[in-house]
Parts: sequence; C-alpha cells; structure tokens
Amino acid sequence: MLQRRGTKFFTITPTVTASSAYTDGDVVGSLFEIPGAVLDEGGVAVVKSIFSRSKSKVNSNFGLVLFDSKPAGTFTNKTAFNPSNADLAKIAALADFGTNWRDFANNSVDPTLDPAVLIQSVRDPANPLNKTSLWGLIYCNGSTPTFGTTDDMAVTIGFEHY
Repeated sequence: MLQRRGTKFFTITPTVTASSAYTDGDVVGSLFEIPGAVLDEGGVAVVKSIFSRSKSKVNSNFGLVLFDSKPAGTFTNKTAFNPSNADLAKIAALADFGTNWRDFANNSVDPTLDPAVLIQSVRDPANPLNKTSLWGLIYCNGSTPTFGTTDDMAVTIGFEHY
C-alpha cells in the first residue's frame, strides 16, 4: 500500500501572445520543466488540482500535457501541438482544465479540483540523474482564447505524493 507523503504546488506562468486569438490545438507558452514533481525514482505523484488565473476574462478550455522525460520536439507558442511518435510515447498524463471559470470585474479564475491523474516516475534516458522532473505544456482544447497581456495566465498544479 502506498503511503501519502504530502502535497507540493508548482506555478507556471507561460509567456503568451497578447491581443491575438489562438487557434484550437495551439500551444500556450512553451515547454516547461517541473523539477521535483515526483519525489524520487519509483515515486508516484497524483495531480490533485489545477488552479488557473487570467488577468483578463479568458474563459477558455485548456489541456495540460505532462511528459515523463524531456521531449525532443520543439513546442512553440501559438503553433499547433503536434508531437512526434517518439514524444507521444513520453506523455505520462493529460488533464483538462478551464471548464469552470469564475469571472470577476476584470479577470477570472478556474479551480479544477481532483482530476486524479496518476504519474509514476521513470528514469530519463537522456538525463539518468534526473528522476523527479516532469515536463509539461498547455494547449488550447476546443477554444480560441485571446489574452490581454503576455503574462496574462498563471497555472498552479498541485501534486499529491506517495
């Protein structure tokens, strides 16, 4: 039986394109590393929450892709997410968020709780000493957002560790 070892939160602020609509399937920002997302080799992390904030009212659906090792491809802001077959094999988890936006006067938040995405750490052949990082990216999932500023969006991912 796995024993719970605490929860860790990581915030990502992708650099986005302002004042220009994205296309469904576009990458939002670029590839990012989450060091320590899994506590140790063989450890397990469960995505327990994805809390996103927008400085403008975006109200769009997004997908979070987590890779168990660094993908070889280049993923560029505002271009179609199109992983190679080799990078596709590195996808460890996928979670949707942005379906429950709460609007305020000039901005909004989306609390996606308990997507229950399980990730087990694996050894990265390209970097055998790094066993705890995950790599991720955000993409537009059925929506075409227009951001107000280049730092419009911030996403906090909560990982429960075992």
